[in-house]
Amino acid sequence: TVPSNPQLMSFLEETMKASNYDMKAVLRAILNSQAYQREAYTKDVELGEIYNFPGPLLRRMSAEQIWDSMVALYKPNADNPSIQTKVDAEIALRRVEWLDRALNSLSPQELQACTVMVAQKQKELAAEVRTAQETMEAAAKAKDEAAIRAARKAIQSQRKRIDEAVDAVVYDAGFKRFAELAREGKLDDFTKDEAFAKEIAAAVRLKKDGEDFSMDEALGILAKQRRARLNEQAKARFTADAGRFDVDDKNEKATLAAWENFRDTYMLRAADLRSPAPNGHFLREFGQSDRELVENSNDEASVSQALMLLNGKVFSNLMNRYTVIARAMERAKKESPEAVIDTVYLSLLSRKATADEKALLQPIADNADNTDRGDVLWTVLNTRQFFFIQ
Repeated sequence: TVPSNPQLMSFLEETMKASNYDMKAVLRAILNSQAYQREAYTKDVELGEIYNFPGPLLRRMSAEQIWDSMVALYKPNADNPSIQTKVDAEIALRRVEWLDRALNSLSPQELQACTVMVAQKQKELAAEVRTAQETMEAAAKAKDEAAIRAARKAIQSQRKRIDEAVDAVVYDAGFKRFAELAREGKLDDFTKDEAFAKEIAAAVRLKKDGEDFSMDEALGILAKQRRARLNEQAKARFTADAGRFDVDDKNEKATLAAWENFRDTYMLRAADLRSPAPNGHFLREFGQSDRELVENSNDEASVSQALMLLNGKVFSNLMNRYTVIARAMERAKKESPEAVIDTVYLSLLSRKATADEKALLQPIADNADNTDRGDVLWTVLNTRQFFFIQ
């Protein structure tokens, strides 16, 4: 392949070497360049035509970018992860820390004994894998698809079972020592980390004396405690929100609580959601990768996308009076209809409406009805300017 710009290719090669092959550093240099940040090129480029890069080609936002933009219209502090995400991240980090401590707590003799036990388990699993391979070969000859899948599953599970054996034999052995020291009140003598000692001691207090105690159980207790603290913070935020929205009726409070639960459970950044999203989800409809291939996303338009924008719940819920955009439009309504239009344009397109755009939307915005304000929002939301990176 011959580069269209040899000098640029040489520069990029040197940049890659200078950054020690740090892909993020190279991408940062490219994305912050004047060439990349030029206005998008809106004309079609024919196959074989020389393209001197007057600017990046006009392209639609990815499914994740569109979704994240919608989330920002729904909730304040859209970057804040959900309670479950916070708990999962903290427990994952804590697990790595505890594994390291458990391993370092074992003596060389104990480590050697654990290694022998793991090796023995590995031999047993290797024998099972050989049997499964023979079964798969026989099933392949017989063209028995069910038997092939079962044998393949047994082979693939070997690594997982070895990891489980290491956890049970090595790490739990070290962790049980921490638990015993905590029961005896001697853990502070073993470690100088007060926070770690308190965490282990708190978990041990919730177990019966002498009961077997694994690291996963202790992490489960820690996760439960952390989730309880975060839920208390969420309750405090709900009380503050109820006061801000003048919600004092029991039914209205129930409605607000249901809305915030929906918002904080489902309206999360794409990075905090399961990937790939389930079929029918906004992300999948707008081209999120199904992860069957390395890069399988797309930005093609479809009828289902249009229907989702016209009739979907993602848009209709935007006009719930508790969303960020609905509250901003409600405040703007007290100033003037023009302020409502400018609020929508600033929120969606990061600019104020032009005189022509205001003249077009003014008759709708003049009405005080919430539905009419929703029509203004819907109109701008469905423009090319919102969906395309210019």
